[in-house]
Amino acid sequence: MKAVLQNDAKSLGIEVTDFQLTNLQYDEGFRNAVKNAAVQKANIEAVEYQRQQAEKSAETARIQAIGQANAARETAAGAADARVLQATAEAKAIQLQGEAQAAAIRAQADALKANPDLVNLRRAERWDGKLPSAIYGSAPIPFLQTQ
Repeated sequence: MKAVLQNDAKSLGIEVTDFQLTNLQYDEGFRNAVKNAAVQKANIEAVEYQRQQAEKSAETARIQAIGQANAARETAAGAADARVLQATAEAKAIQLQGEAQAAAIRAQADALKANPDLVNLRRAERWDGKLPSAIYGSAPIPFLQTQ
């Protein structure tokens, strides 16, 4: 518009440097169109915001699920390790107990070989001092040698 005014004003000897339109009124249709465009833009921004929030919520849920899965895996691994350690300790205890019993049996066997009268000593230690009330047949009488 300025260029048209400047061109037309030259023939009259007027130089147009600027112009302003004051109190400009838009018709109702234009104002409604601008208002509708603003509402649509706001709706689009709201939908975009909701989409972003949904993405953030989904990512948060995914991260929490991964964390819970990792925690469950670590708990299971810890429980499995504890069971392995417990079983190993029990097996070692059984082994040591068996080795101790075997050593005790060997020691007793060695003691019996070295002293055959040890059996009679053990019998005497356990005897309550009473002779049997009935002896049948050729049953031996404890601590009495009949040979």
